[in-house]
Amino acid sequence: MAQTKKSVSEFIQDAFCPMIAVLCSYDAETICRKNNLTFAELIQPFCRLPSEVAYRDPSNNLIILKNLRLEIKDYNSLPPQNTLAKKLLNDAVFNVLTNGSINNEHEIDTEQYQLQIKNTTPWFDSWRDCFLRIAYNGDHEFLKNYLACIMVVSTSHLDPLDAFAKLVQQQIQQQQQIPAKLPKWFMTNIYKYFVLLHDVTEGEESKAISVFGDLKQQYGAGNCHLLQINSKRPGQTNNDINEGPNMPDPWRIYVKQSSLSIQQQSKKDNSLSDSLSNLTELIDQELNLNTSITHPLGSFDTSNNDLSSTTTTTIDEGYDGSSITSTSTIIHGACLTLSDHDRIHVFMNEFVTKGLLLWVETNLKTFNEQITSRRGLTKLFAMPKKFFGGNTSTIKNQPIISSTNLTNDSMEIVLRRTADLAFLFQHYELAYTNYYAAKRDLSRDQAPTFYAGVLEMCCLANFMQDSSASKAYPIQYMDEAIEIYAVVSRLPIFATRCVLMSTEILKSKEAYDQAVQQFLKLSQEDSDLRGALFLEQASHCFLNYRPPFIRKYAFYMVIAGHRYLKAGQRLHALRCYNDVLKIYGKPNWSLALDHINFTLGKQSALLHQTNDAMKSFNALFAPNNNIQNAQQQIIFFKEYLTIFNQLTSSNTVLPELPVPLIDNTTIKILLAGHQQPRMGGYVSNCNDFDF
Repeated sequence: MAQTKKSVSEFIQDAFCPMIAVLCSYDAETICRKNNLTFAELIQPFCRLPSEVAYRDPSNNLIILKNLRLEIKDYNSLPPQNTLAKKLLNDAVFNVLTNGSINNEHEIDTEQYQLQIKNTTPWFDSWRDCFLRIAYNGDHEFLKNYLACIMVVSTSHLDPLDAFAKLVQQQIQQQQQIPAKLPKWFMTNIYKYFVLLHDVTEGEESKAISVFGDLKQQYGAGNCHLLQINSKRPGQTNNDINEGPNMPDPWRIYVKQSSLSIQQQSKKDNSLSDSLSNLTELIDQELNLNTSITHPLGSFDTSNNDLSSTTTTTIDEGYDGSSITSTSTIIHGACLTLSDHDRIHVFMNEFVTKGLLLWVETNLKTFNEQITSRRGLTKLFAMPKKFFGGNTSTIKNQPIISSTNLTNDSMEIVLRRTADLAFLFQHYELAYTNYYAAKRDLSRDQAPTFYAGVLEMCCLANFMQDSSASKAYPIQYMDEAIEIYAVVSRLPIFATRCVLMSTEILKSKEAYDQAVQQFLKLSQEDSDLRGALFLEQASHCFLNYRPPFIRKYAFYMVIAGHRYLKAGQRLHALRCYNDVLKIYGKPNWSLALDHINFTLGKQSALLHQTNDAMKSFNALFAPNNNIQNAQQQIIFFKEYLTIFNQLTSSNTVLPELPVPLIDNTTIKILLAGHQQPRMGGYVSNCNDFDF
C-alpha cells in the first residue's frame, strides 16, 4: 500500500468518533448567517480538543482521551442521494490529481529495474475520507447514531425558555415516531445540551445574563452555556478592533455546500464530459445490489428501475470532472474576532468535560449493571439444567438468536451498545470484552449482519488496545466479516469499510500479502471506481515485498488503469499506464508494450493531448516492432491517421510519419531479359502485358 499522512490509530479513531446533532431556532441561525455559516459549521473547526480529557469507567479506572474529535452535524442534515453521492466520490478522486503534481517518489533498485515510483496516493485518501463521511449508519450498530443533541436559541428570541422547550419536544417526537426515520439516536435518553447564543454587537448583555440564569435553574448548570459571538460589526475592519490584518479562516475546509446551491466550474476539457456523459447509467451499473436501506451507497438494485423515481436530488447528469464547490469566494467568520474563537474553544471544552463525559460515565455504569444482572440470572437458571439433566451440548450448539428477535432490550443489543459507547470514547479493552461476548451469543446463520458487525469491531478494538503490539491480529474475524457483508447480507458498503480498516492495520504489521488478498476481494465489477482504487493499492503492496514484485505491480496497475477508464477517470488511467511503461519496455514485451502505447495514444487523443498521443503511436511503428499481425497494424494505423489529421488542423509543422513514403514517379520495375523457349514453349513479349 502507498503511504498515508495519518497513522493507523488516528485513521480508525477519526473514522469512528462521537456524533453530535445540532438543533437551532431560526433566530440563532440568523445570527450565525452573518458569518456565512450555520451553527454546526461555526463550531466545526473546534471539534477536536487540543488537550487530554478523562473520565472513569464502571470499575472506577481513569480513562485518558487523547486527540478526541467530535463530529457535529445539523439536525436536519440528510445523507446525499445517489446521484450527488456518486459525483462526490468521483470528484474526490479527480480533483486531487488536477490540484497539483505529486512529487513524493522513492527509488526501487533491483538487478533488472531502476524505477522512480510515487509512494503516496492522495486520490485514494481523498476517496476514502469522502466514502467514510457519507456512508450511512446500519441498523446493526450504533457507531454513527447521535449521542447528544445541542439545542441553540439566541437571546434575541422573545421567549428563549419556551423556544428551548419546543426544541426538546421536537427532538422527542422525532425520536419516538414509528417507523423510525433519520436522524438515528444512540438510545432513548440521549444527552441534551442547551446553548444560549448572544450577539455582542446587537444584543443586551443584561438580558442574556438574566435568561441564562433561568436556563441553568431549569436544566442544570453543567448542561447550559452562554456563547457570545459577533464581536465585530459587518463592514468593520480588523484595525478598528485592534485585531491583526489577516484573520484566519478555519471554516473553509469544513463548509459543505448544499446540493441546491451547486455551481459547476467551467469545463476544464470538453472531452472529459464524454467519459461520464450519462451518470445515471453508470450508477445503475455500479450500484446493482438490493438492500432494504435507502441510501446512495446502499441502494443497490439489479433491475432496470428508473433512477429518477428513487432520487430527489436534482443534478446535472454530465460529469466533467469539475468540483462540486462554488467558484465564488465566500468569506467565513467576517464578524468573528480572535476572542470569539477563544469563546468557542471554551464552549466545546465545557460541553465535553462538564456534560458529555459525565453522561458517558453514567450510562456505561448503567449498561454494565444490566449486563451483570442478566448474566447472574442466566447462571441461576442454568444450574438446575446442570445438575438435573438436559443435553447441554445440543443446546449449546443450537442457534438461538435471530435478527428478527433482537430488540433494544436484548442482551446482544445491550452488549453491542455498551461496546460501541466504550469504543467511541477510547476504552478499547471494555469494548473488546463486550464485542467478544456479543459474538458468542450471536448466530451467523440467523443474525448474519449483527454477527459480522461484532466480528469487525472485535478486530478493531483488539488492535486499538495498548497491548495490541504483543497480540496477534485476528484476521480470520475480518475475513469472515467481509464475506458475510458482501455475500450473505449483500451490504458492500460495510464490506468496503472492513477492507479500508483492515488493510491499514495489515500495512502497519507489514502483512502485505494478506492486504493484497483483501483488496482483491472487493475489486469485482460491481463498482469500477472502487475496483480501480483497490487494484492500485494492491499493486503498491507488491512493491513492499522483499524483494519487490515489480512485474506483479505492473500487471495490477494495468488492470487498475483499465478500471479507471471504465469509471470515466481518464487522467488516472493515463497515470497508471505511464507508470508501468518503463517496466514493460525493459524486457521488450512487445505485445504488452503495444497495448499500453495504443491505450495511451488513444486516450491522450480523446483528452486533446495530441503530442503525447503522437509519441505513443510512433512507438507502435518503430522499425523493430513487427510482431503484430496485419489486421492489428491496420487498426493501429487508422487510429494514428485520425490523430494525425487532428494535428494538421492546429500545427503548421507536422511530425514525420513513421511509415514508408511511396513516390509513384520513382518506381521502377525490373524484368528479366529475353529468354529462349524451353522444349518448344513460347515466351511472349513483355509489351503484351498490361502493367
